[in-house]
Amino acid sequence: MSENEESYKLEEERGAAEEFKKKNIKEGEPLKAIKLKNGSEEVEILVVVIMLRLQRLFNDNPIHFYEFVERCRDDNHRFFGNTQEYLA
Repeated sequence: MSENEESYKLEEERGAAEEFKKKNIKEGEPLKAIKLKNGSEEVEILVVVIMLRLQRLFNDNPIHFYEFVERCRDDNHRFFGNTQEYLA
Protein backbone atom coordinates (compact mmCIF):
# COMPACT_ATOMS: atom_id res chain seq x y z
CA MET A 1 0.00 0.00 0.00
CA SER A 2 1.41 3.38 -0.94
CA GLU A 3 1.98 6.14 1.58
CA ASN A 4 -0.81 8.20 -0.02
CA GLU A 5 -3.29 5.33 0.25
CA GLU A 6 -2.31 4.80 3.90
CA SER A 7 -2.74 8.50 4.63
CA TYR A 8 -6.13 8.56 2.90
CA LYS A 9 -7.40 5.57 4.90
CA LEU A 10 -6.25 7.11 8.18
CA GLU A 11 -8.05 10.35 7.31
CA GLU A 12 -11.16 8.36 6.42
CA GLU A 13 -11.09 6.63 9.83
CA ARG A 14 -10.55 9.91 11.65
CA GLY A 15 -13.48 11.39 9.75
CA ALA A 16 -15.76 8.50 10.70
CA ALA A 17 -14.71 8.77 14.36
CA GLU A 18 -15.22 12.55 14.35
CA GLU A 19 -18.66 12.18 12.75
CA PHE A 20 -19.65 9.64 15.41
CA LYS A 21 -18.31 11.96 18.12
CA LYS A 22 -20.32 14.95 16.84
CA LYS A 23 -23.54 12.93 16.70
CA ASN A 24 -23.19 11.06 19.97
CA ILE A 25 -20.98 12.93 22.43
CA LYS A 26 -22.16 16.12 24.08
CA GLU A 27 -19.61 18.30 25.82
CA GLY A 28 -19.93 18.20 29.60
CA GLU A 29 -21.91 14.96 29.58
CA PRO A 30 -20.42 11.63 30.69
CA LEU A 31 -19.39 9.24 27.95
CA LYS A 32 -21.96 6.55 27.16
CA ALA A 33 -21.16 2.95 27.93
CA ILE A 34 -22.44 0.07 25.84
CA LYS A 35 -22.80 -3.55 26.81
CA LEU A 36 -20.81 -5.99 24.68
CA LYS A 37 -21.84 -9.52 23.79
CA ASN A 38 -19.46 -10.87 26.45
CA GLY A 39 -21.33 -8.87 29.11
CA SER A 40 -18.70 -6.23 29.78
CA GLU A 41 -19.50 -2.53 29.50
CA GLU A 42 -17.13 -0.29 27.56
CA VAL A 43 -17.06 3.34 26.47
CA GLU A 44 -18.95 3.53 23.19
CA ILE A 45 -16.49 5.75 21.28
CA LEU A 46 -13.62 3.38 22.08
CA VAL A 47 -15.60 0.44 20.75
CA VAL A 48 -16.38 2.35 17.55
CA VAL A 49 -12.75 3.32 16.95
CA ILE A 50 -11.49 -0.21 17.61
CA MET A 51 -14.13 -1.68 15.28
CA LEU A 52 -13.06 0.73 12.52
CA ARG A 53 -9.44 -0.37 12.91
CA LEU A 54 -10.37 -4.06 12.91
CA GLN A 55 -12.51 -3.58 9.80
CA ARG A 56 -9.59 -1.88 8.08
CA LEU A 57 -7.21 -4.69 9.07
CA PHE A 58 -9.70 -7.25 7.75
CA ASN A 59 -10.09 -5.39 4.43
CA ASP A 60 -6.39 -4.58 3.92
CA ASN A 61 -4.76 -7.74 5.18
CA PRO A 62 -7.08 -10.64 6.03
CA ILE A 63 -4.19 -12.98 6.90
CA HIS A 64 -2.92 -10.62 9.59
CA PHE A 65 -6.51 -10.19 10.83
CA TYR A 66 -6.89 -13.97 11.07
CA GLU A 67 -3.56 -14.22 12.92
CA PHE A 68 -4.67 -11.47 15.34
CA VAL A 69 -7.94 -13.30 16.08
CA GLU A 70 -6.09 -16.57 16.63
CA ARG A 71 -3.69 -14.88 19.05
CA CYS A 72 -6.62 -13.38 20.97
CA ARG A 73 -8.10 -16.86 21.32
CA ASP A 74 -4.86 -18.63 22.20
CA ASP A 75 -1.90 -16.99 23.99
CA ASN A 76 0.36 -19.77 22.73
CA HIS A 77 -0.44 -19.11 19.06
CA ARG A 78 2.70 -18.25 17.08
CA PHE A 79 2.30 -15.55 14.44
CA PHE A 80 2.87 -16.49 10.80
CA GLY A 81 5.45 -14.58 8.73
CA ASN A 82 5.78 -10.88 9.50
CA THR A 83 2.45 -10.59 11.32
CA GLN A 84 4.03 -9.63 14.64
CA GLU A 85 5.95 -6.76 13.02
CA TYR A 86 2.88 -5.66 11.05
CA LEU A 87 0.65 -5.55 14.15
CA ALA A 88 3.24 -3.87 16.39
